[in-house]
Amino acid sequence: MISKSMPFFVFHGATPQGSSSEPFNFDPATGQRRFRGQPLDYIGCCLLGLEPRTTQITITENGTTRAISYGEVIDALSADIKSAPVGSAAAPMPVFDLTQQTEMDRLKKMVVGAWQAAGPVQPKTGTQAGGGDEDDDDDDDEITPPAQLEIPENTDLLGIDPTVYRQINAALKSGKQHIMLYGPPGTGKTTLARWIAATLTGGKWTLVTGSSDWSSQDIIGGYQPVGDGGVAFIPGVLLRRFDRPLIIDELNRCDIDKVIGPLFTVLSGQQTTLPYRLNIEDKDSPQYVILPESKASAKVHEFAPGAHWRLVATINSIDKAALYQ
Repeated sequence: MISKSMPFFVFHGATPQGSSSEPFNFDPATGQRRFRGQPLDYIGCCLLGLEPRTTQITITENGTTRAISYGEVIDALSADIKSAPVGSAAAPMPVFDLTQQTEMDRLKKMVVGAWQAAGPVQPKTGTQAGGGDEDDDDDDDEITPPAQLEIPENTDLLGIDPTVYRQINAALKSGKQHIMLYGPPGTGKTTLARWIAATLTGGKWTLVTGSSDWSSQDIIGGYQPVGDGGVAFIPGVLLRRFDRPLIIDELNRCDIDKVIGPLFTVLSGQQTTLPYRLNIEDKDSPQYVILPESKASAKVHEFAPGAHWRLVATINSIDKAALYQ
């Protein structure tokens, strides 16, 4: 019976982008919502009643059998769950009985009123505190690394065993550069990957989500039309942001050999030459190369990683057998 009720939240504009495995945290004692460790304001909320209030079931409590109504249950939930829409103090969460048309109309009126009171949606400016995203190409601020390579525990990310942080920090202190996180869905891999990348760079990173449609052109780059019938090499997401961590979420969803095959040599400490020329019309033009280490005086056809570049990848251990190996 309790499962036949539903919390309903009204947000002012789109919520932040994230993985489907990342939960929205809600504190029923204060009414505060959080996402990726940051407060997430909402402009309205309620509990939706999905059964008639008079619906009865029999329960046993302390050895005594008695009948209880759906209305009693949802009223008890309302009294125990606080809501705090932006600009309002925490109060018991209101209930709307969707088995009644008048209640449905009241719900619609609440949503419309909340939006009118909130005013027009303001455009986003800059990057949210605590991380970047796949649309941060205009973010050219200097990266500020931490004083030491130490990933502290994220107190907003529950359920991560402390040994995971110890393993990560041991790897970083031993000189390891790249990190792979694996586990079933919903265990916090993506959130932890963002936390690692943000801690190591002061919030500058790029995230992409793996897809079976990917090719090396998406990550490394390749020839593309550039107008007036011309073709040129266009760097992929990795080479465009070769100065900061690249988070590849759900790496096992792409064909790894096809997508990052050119990086295997680089990851082993050697430079690799790409099958693309600086000037496609000149057969003697130098080919693009990817260097394994930073180089202050890199030539125009050389891609050198910045001091803060690293791969942080996640693998879904549940469906990896059904996808690419």
